Amino acid sequence: MRERNGYVSNSSSSSFVLMYRDDSRIALDGRSGNRFVCDFTVSDLLELISHSNTGCSDTEIVVNGYENVKSYLTEKDEYGYSNYDEEHSDAILKKLEQNRNDYPNAMVLSLEYHDKAVEKIVNAFMESGEFILIDKIER
Repeated sequence: MRERNGYVSNSSSSSFVLMYRDDSRIALDGRSGNRFVCDFTVSDLLELISHSNTGCSDTEIVVNGYENVKSYLTEKDEYGYSNYDEEHSDAILKKLEQNRNDYPNAMVLSLEYHDKAVEKIVNAFMESGEFILIDKIER
């Protein structure tokens, strides 16, 4: 993920289409005081985002679940605009299908640039190979 330095307005965020396994887990290494390793699951990440009190109001799971993500990518709102990037939705859907055997689940994550905690956790999942990035849109 791209890191920004300096002032960025609160409305700045990125949206990601990620794929993962339901049993995805990583070991997080805590570095404050005593060293410890925490087993962190994708369920923990989803719960952290849904109950986030970090003040990062733009960080959210927009939609979760493979079929829900496919629907989200193809649906239009009441004004006829696509929920996501209409220009690239066919390519994104193709990538989802190509990776479905190895990564059976998917989510669309909106991540505020200031939410470094969630960003670090998502990066750790991607670096470990537990998540794969299908698409990213900066807003």
